[in-house]
Amino acid sequence: MGGGGRIDTAHHESKAMKALDETAELAKAVETAVRMVDLEETLVVVTSDHSHTMTYNGYSRRGSNVLGLANKMNSSSGLPYSILSYATGPGHRSDSNHDFRLDDMDSLNYTYPSLFPMVRETHGGEDVAVFAAGPWAHLFTGNYEQNFIPHAIAYAACIGTGLQASFNSAASSPEKAQRSLPQYVFGRRGGKTPPAPANASRACSYAVL
Repeated sequence: MGGGGRIDTAHHESKAMKALDETAELAKAVETAVRMVDLEETLVVVTSDHSHTMTYNGYSRRGSNVLGLANKMNSSSGLPYSILSYATGPGHRSDSNHDFRLDDMDSLNYTYPSLFPMVRETHGGEDVAVFAAGPWAHLFTGNYEQNFIPHAIAYAACIGTGLQASFNSAASSPEKAQRSLPQYVFGRRGGKTPPAPANASRACSYAVL
């Protein structure tokens, strides 16, 4: 298992450049992991446990530096605004006419502007994406609660005491698995743990990353 924890740290400090740089490093780590495994046997899942309040502000010209200023001017002050900003965080400017052209936005530690002043930026509340490839990746589609993810991974890997994948079990097909696993996770079976498959040879002897 790998993680990009410094993405979170950078966002809490409203350091967007550092957060995006760490995101690019995480992407490289995922690419390396995918090259090292056999996707016929290995389920790879990439996701996040929450979002942040960083926003991409629009109306800049194509090809503009996303870490810089928009080409449009603020209608009230006549000054350019940053393409990236935060709803909360330490980057609040008390001067509504702050001229961002005077800031060193090329610095890795530049603190991007925020609407509400806070010592640390908060998490966001929107849904986050889940990307999956490999056996049983089809389980990670649609909208679902975050606590579904570990159950789906355990199901695919045949680990734990919960519902498990097996070609000879009642949830053998992808279609049945998608129906029965969410029902089990969200308690539509009265909260009872379903019995383990009777057969000893289960078709899920692959690793999970």
